[in-house]
Amino acid sequence: MASLEKNRQILISISTEPKNNACADCGEMDPDWASCNIGVFLCTKCAGIHRNLGSHISKIKSLRLDNWETHQVEFMRQNGNQVAKEKYEKHVPLFYRQPGPNDPDVVREQWVRAKYDRKEFVQENGVSYLQGGIKEGFLHKRRKDDNKFQLRRFLLNEHDYTLRYFVNENKEPKDVIAVMDMNACFCAGKMGIPNALQITYTKDGSTRCLYLYTEDGKVEEKSILISLST
Repeated sequence: MASLEKNRQILISISTEPKNNACADCGEMDPDWASCNIGVFLCTKCAGIHRNLGSHISKIKSLRLDNWETHQVEFMRQNGNQVAKEKYEKHVPLFYRQPGPNDPDVVREQWVRAKYDRKEFVQENGVSYLQGGIKEGFLHKRRKDDNKFQLRRFLLNEHDYTLRYFVNENKEPKDVIAVMDMNACFCAGKMGIPNALQITYTKDGSTRCLYLYTEDGKVEEKSILISLST
């Protein structure tokens, strides 16, 4: 028991080093968790997302509540956040949205899965974000007349840099929005809904807003939100 307590104290000391004293994924200070097989120190929220990946990808332990074997502590010492960053973030595109401590869970989860599950940034040009230049999916859109949400199909087109949304699948899009002329930001606090996004753009001389969200966590739907917010 004495050796386990000593290991715990050594590990906590390692976590306070400047290269490790912030969450490896969102930058939250003073992490209380770690992935003992990746070698990174994490905040509570990011640790929860890691746990959802499965222990075959990331095995999560508490710095203070769990027992740490000597070889695990040594692994954390030899690796840590900086070493992992050099490996897993080596080729992050300049446009990619990286989460901060106050960002919604949708941003954190997309980032964590891209880094450790899909390993998108390990190799240069390792992934295409819009397969064939197109990304589409269904998002809940708030109606103007009664503020109720309905599923609508959205299509993000890299070829002409537009976002289209459809009310009827068999008709032309309800609107075609130039990506360069719109502003998109997450607004979970404003709408009271997780994974909510506000899109603002100008049409016919007036400002218009779309309020969107996704609830079931599908990667395709989340990716549209992430792509629009970058």
